[in-house]
Amino acid sequence: MRVSVVKVSDLDINTPLGQLTLAEEQAAKEIFERNMAGWRYIETDKTNKATVDAILEKNGFVRGVVETKCRQMVLERFSTTFGSKWLVTAAKIERCKHIAEDFNVPFYGFLYLVLSRKLLIKRLWQPNYGWLVKIRREETATRATVNGGMAMRVNAFIDMSSAILVR
Repeated sequence: MRVSVVKVSDLDINTPLGQLTLAEEQAAKEIFERNMAGWRYIETDKTNKATVDAILEKNGFVRGVVETKCRQMVLERFSTTFGSKWLVTAAKIERCKHIAEDFNVPFYGFLYLVLSRKLLIKRLWQPNYGWLVKIRREETATRATVNGGMAMRVNAFIDMSSAILVR
């Protein structure tokens, strides 16, 4: 007898490691909202694929779009070993920038350093100004998803050395 297995979802968020990253994003959200009075981090629905991780709202208006990444490291290691350069898929940041363009709002990068419990916030792109950060693009091998595997793709290395640091 042959048994068919039906996958409910291919989303990484539905795995144990995906659930861990979701909890880490929640921690980043809490840090942001605790430190930025009047601002809200409104997440996109994690049961569906979305281009951006969240929108930022203040006074009832969309004020920005956000790409959030969580890394299992301390700030000192990020600064010394990685030169404060944040690796993120280049195509992802381009798609986020286009969403920000459509809303006519800035595009922010949130990098949560889990082991330090510190959130780095950087405005990456802004209407009428374009890219506000130095970005190096390079094809590199990186982990394909939170669940592992390897992928060759063009990645962006974003200088976060002047990012706002909140805890």
